[in-house]
Amino acid sequence: MMTLQFVAVLSEFYDLDKRFKICVVFYKQPGLCEEFANMEKRDRVITGSARIPLSYLQRGLIFYKYALVNPYSRERECELEHISLENSNSPESLKYRNAQLYRVVNIPKTEIKADGTWTFFEHIECSFPSSSTDVRKVLSKKLPGCTIQREYLVNDFFAHTTSWNSLEDAERKLDWYKESIKVHLGDAEKGENFEIVYNRDEEAVRDNIGTFIQAIIKRLNTEKHKLPKLLFAFHTSFRYHVPLPPASIAKAEKRLQAIEFFEDKYKELRGKSKYFPSLKEMCLRTTGGTLWIWLVPLLYAIKEKTEDPFLPCEPPSEAFIQLRGDKEKQRKVLQMIDTHKTLIGRCAPLAKKVVEMVALRNFTKDPLPDIWLPLQLLLDTLHKRILHISTASFQMPEDDLNMALESIATRMDSWFKDFRRCPSGSSEQPLKPMNEHEVLQCLNLVYLLLKHFSEELMKSVSLSSVMIMLRILGMFVSKEDLLQGNKEFQQFTSAERFQEFSRLTMPWLERYFHGAPTDEKSFLKNIEMWQQLLSVKILCAGWTKEWRGLIHNMFEKWLKKVNDQYLVDFYWAFLKMEKHCDAELESCFTNRIIQWIRALDKREESVLESMIPMFLKTSKPAAGTVLSVLVEKMCSEMKRLGSVDTFDESTGPVLANLLNTPGACDLISAVQESKSTFQVQLSDGAKILLSRVYALFSFVGRRILLGDIPCSILSDILKHKELFKKTLCTCGKFGISYLDVFS
Repeated sequence: MMTLQFVAVLSEFYDLDKRFKICVVFYKQPGLCEEFANMEKRDRVITGSARIPLSYLQRGLIFYKYALVNPYSRERECELEHISLENSNSPESLKYRNAQLYRVVNIPKTEIKADGTWTFFEHIECSFPSSSTDVRKVLSKKLPGCTIQREYLVNDFFAHTTSWNSLEDAERKLDWYKESIKVHLGDAEKGENFEIVYNRDEEAVRDNIGTFIQAIIKRLNTEKHKLPKLLFAFHTSFRYHVPLPPASIAKAEKRLQAIEFFEDKYKELRGKSKYFPSLKEMCLRTTGGTLWIWLVPLLYAIKEKTEDPFLPCEPPSEAFIQLRGDKEKQRKVLQMIDTHKTLIGRCAPLAKKVVEMVALRNFTKDPLPDIWLPLQLLLDTLHKRILHISTASFQMPEDDLNMALESIATRMDSWFKDFRRCPSGSSEQPLKPMNEHEVLQCLNLVYLLLKHFSEELMKSVSLSSVMIMLRILGMFVSKEDLLQGNKEFQQFTSAERFQEFSRLTMPWLERYFHGAPTDEKSFLKNIEMWQQLLSVKILCAGWTKEWRGLIHNMFEKWLKKVNDQYLVDFYWAFLKMEKHCDAELESCFTNRIIQWIRALDKREESVLESMIPMFLKTSKPAAGTVLSVLVEKMCSEMKRLGSVDTFDESTGPVLANLLNTPGACDLISAVQESKSTFQVQLSDGAKILLSRVYALFSFVGRRILLGDIPCSILSDILKHKELFKKTLCTCGKFGISYLDVFS
């Protein structure tokens, strides 16, 4: 048995006699018909169905009409519909023939199946001339029959579509509706049949299919099973070449945004290849907007773990560029990623496509940090973006680049933490076996980025971006022991490769530190950067050592650029820094100060006087080193003194020099007095010089009291009487044996 369904439209709003019912009747012989199916009437549409043996369908032509049947009459009198061809494009000879025309059951043999269904959408409206019309509706707008049938299709679709399988029935009905313009009629008495095609109604039917699609999308807001129905709408649009208007595209996007995609949804989609071509077509057709953003994951869900669904026809690169450059579109991209993060995390081809959609500035935005993405993909994407910008002569915003690099650095740090070698003899296993190929692939990509920055984008890429890449390279140090047996890693970490690396990075350093600062704020900012550079580890222990030596040498050269007038103040600010100063930087800067002090001639030594108080305020070893040099500089004449307890030809000039050296006596007093606060770590040479100074002043003081002092020496003392008294009091206060003071 097979089911035949009938969907017809009355030509008028008939006010039918309640004694009559509408039926489908089969022609048996002249004047005799057989009832087959009862029809239900709703306004102008009439519908009904009945089952028929397959043998009956296979026997030959079946002629039928719609009829008004009086079931209360013994003869079951009936009125057959009148079929007119006046408005058809049929030949004139057919329009006016005397024979009464019947409709013909025309079902392809391939469709005649047990438990099958065939639906007849009647293009010719049913006309019962003897029946009166409903006066209440006669003035109502009279819709064409194909439009009424379209409304029936919409209601039938939502009433019966509850699963993917039920979509097959809906699709078949839509096909039959499209073919309804091909009308099969016949002369029952002669057993002849012919086909009439209503070509002029073809466009109306096509428009109705478009309206049908729009109605599906519109009503999905309150419907269940949204995803199957929405894909069916796209599929129908594709099959019948009916483009969706912008309003329907916008509604479709909203419907997709409202669907929650759990694992069961992806299972539903997997293998639904029938809907794939239409989905892909819709995706490629809407790349100028945002609907395609939501379609991309569905394509990959259908083809998951098989192949890239876009090959060989990819969305245009311009579409991705537009997405990345529009803030509102980026918001939707991130929303889509959050919806499909589970699928993205396990489907590498989809992850690649999604990353291509994301602007660099959003690499750190939620939900991306929570989604596993291959580092090679992120690095390769960044490299391609930079190449594109270079080719297009654009300048990449520094913040965008840094956000992308920071995202990669964070992911790499987390990734590397999973690769742990257990101690020898431990029964524990590493958290995750390391894939050396993947690690080295990442290393090469990072180095490739650095190289491209240096060779092509020197002026546009800041040192902060380079610092992040250096930090990424530093992460490989912790895995050196796991990679040391790899030949590629050994070649990469060779001394020759480091020389290339240094040639790549030095231009940035020279550009960043090209000039010497002239204010304390800029100077301290530079110092912090130098400290960061020294703290960075690079790739392996060998490279890290070479790197520190390189930075140390560059720091020395940079310090030489600092103007002498700022040198002391900068050094004092350096010593006062709250953050721990790198020992190598401190030693280098201290040596620079020492070299400057020693290079001063006699006329320039007055500047040293201001240095004394500041260096006595700190207990840092560097302060003691500088003070020692100051003592040696200011008291250098003591080396000419023959004896500290007798007068000779050198006593007068040496004493006069000490009294005439600005700050020398203040230095002597201050160093001695500072012992009550903290121990000043002076050099042995400075201690010896100071002890001789104290001894000299004590000796001269005693001889003054005895009145036994040469006049020339007394004359020099009287010129600096107060200074001599102050120094003499210091010497007297702490005694003559000053060596013990510094022991």
